[in-house]
Amino acid sequence: MSVQSTKRNKSRVQYLATAQEIEVAVLQIFFHRVKKTYRMISAIPAYTYAYEAHDYAKKANSIFPKDAETAAMRRRYLIEARCSLQALISRLEISKLANLAEGMESKHWLTIFTLIDQELTLLDGVLKSDANKKYC
Repeated sequence: MSVQSTKRNKSRVQYLATAQEIEVAVLQIFFHRVKKTYRMISAIPAYTYAYEAHDYAKKANSIFPKDAETAAMRRRYLIEARCSLQALISRLEISKLANLAEGMESKHWLTIFTLIDQELTLLDGVLKSDANKKYC
């Protein structure tokens, strides 16, 4: 039985899908709109942070905490994903302020920053959810 799209909730692993969307968006939008002369200092580091955020989200998703040790490991990966996203925000803001991405329109910036904001919210939710669970 299918559920109407207006009544669907977000998946518990939506943070993983959003991390993947961020990586693809940075690759497709940001990387291709930066001039070749600026790619080494702007686009490649930005993509590296997006890749790291997706990678840490995947690692966190692969851990099923059954005790305090695995819960702490999962928490570390989720925090690392948040850190990578914060570094990505800084890299994108610097590129924007230094005008290294001249081909980027405001809708492109909005797309990437909206995805990052959604991902940070989802990661916070997972961290809070995991903190509320008791592991023996």
